[in-house]
Amino acid sequence: MVCCEDGSSQWITGSEARENSHRTLRALSQAILVGVGTVLADDCSLTVRGVEGAEKQPLRVVLDPRGRIMRTAKILRTEEAPTLIVVGPGADKTGLEGVEVLEVEVDENGGLDLTAVLKDLAGRGIFQVLVEGGAKTLTNFIENQLVDELVVYYGPVLLGQGGSPFYLSPSPSTISEAQPWRLHCVQRIADDLRCEYRKMEC
Repeated sequence: MVCCEDGSSQWITGSEARENSHRTLRALSQAILVGVGTVLADDCSLTVRGVEGAEKQPLRVVLDPRGRIMRTAKILRTEEAPTLIVVGPGADKTGLEGVEVLEVEVDENGGLDLTAVLKDLAGRGIFQVLVEGGAKTLTNFIENQLVDELVVYYGPVLLGQGGSPFYLSPSPSTISEAQPWRLHCVQRIADDLRCEYRKMEC
């Protein structure tokens, strides 16, 4: 689970795990990507913080098919890092003049063409993209076979069935239909666990 039933998630993991994620994920990525739902829920900064020697902030990328991002969002009001808002055709771009806006096509479900987004980033020399969330965005990347590695932090908190899982795909009818991943390494960080998984060929 990534949050409780009421949407609260601060904090499932401890401060040491959060520092680790900034140092080993955000600081080493060229771009940090989230869906607009994450921005609407958390008003996140999407910056590297508390990492000594971090020389450059990653590009902040928000997938926003209809242009719903609030115009008072931190990432629109701060210049700590460059920002790219990705929208679909006909999206509301009013108030986004201060940041770069990229328009791509949408699929039959109204989601943005993720391959087109990654191709645009590759054209900028950006190949290390950290997809932070939310659950819908993570699921779309996994379902489109666009994820090379999963890094999952587990906190010692029991949330129950009312919370939100990070993977929203329907359950397979049998275990043989489930996506296989290989556990690459495990690290204990205080009371939390950091696990890296890599995709297995079926």
